[in-house]
Amino acid sequence: WLAQQCVSRAQALRGYTADAAFAAFKEASLGQIADGFLADFVAFDRDILDEQSVPDRDIWQSAVLATYSGGEPAWQHACWRRRGDGGDRGRGGGGGQSGLAALRACVEGERARSPPLESTLERLQRLSAAHGDGCPF
Repeated sequence: WLAQQCVSRAQALRGYTADAAFAAFKEASLGQIADGFLADFVAFDRDILDEQSVPDRDIWQSAVLATYSGGEPAWQHACWRRRGDGGDRGRGGGGGQSGLAALRACVEGERARSPPLESTLERLQRLSAAHGDGCPF
């Protein structure tokens, strides 16, 4: 692959959603988030389609806030659940922030209390070094 052949994140998303629905003749019920459509999607703590604010090297650090299947929640991060039930409202849970900023603050707070994140490459390098033979398996 050459650099000039790559697609943008938005083009890749469209290829897996609206364009895939069109190819399957299902564009009337799949491929977008709208009333009457079956939606499988993930909510992140940042806009991973924005290549300026989230460079390629930082995508892996995005936190999944919720996963939906058929428009119904399949999994929700604790910060997302609190947002939905009003748990942080009125108690200063987000430091006076609202919306996405409060969710980010909540997620970052939980990250600070968790072990450090490790990319797949870093993990493979660590395992290779531990095995001593250059193979992580």
